[in-house]
Amino acid sequence: MFDLMFGLDRVDPKERRLVKAEGDSLEELLVAWLNEVLYAHAADKMLFSRFTDAELSGNFFSAWGWGERMDSGLHVAEMEIKAATYHGLAFRRTEAGWAATIIFDV
Repeated sequence: MFDLMFGLDRVDPKERRLVKAEGDSLEELLVAWLNEVLYAHAADKMLFSRFTDAELSGNFFSAWGWGERMDSGLHVAEMEIKAATYHGLAFRRTEAGWAATIIFDV
């Protein structure tokens, strides 16, 4: 998501922040968590380049986001993503694990 918005190569993973969400299904968890990530960007100007230590437990999902606060001299938005949506949302199992398809509101 942040690669689409800013390009991951421009975001230095020097600060970490826990992002968590709750939901009654995997679909709800994914949409809620991505929207929490977007909230951290909108409220605190956080940009994330990677996530680690993901934990899924019942209706709860969390992961540590690594990034930095937006600097208008360094970070130029290529596109604005307003929200993650349920439209076209799909999960599938692959040889490498799970993959998801999601459409963002831009």
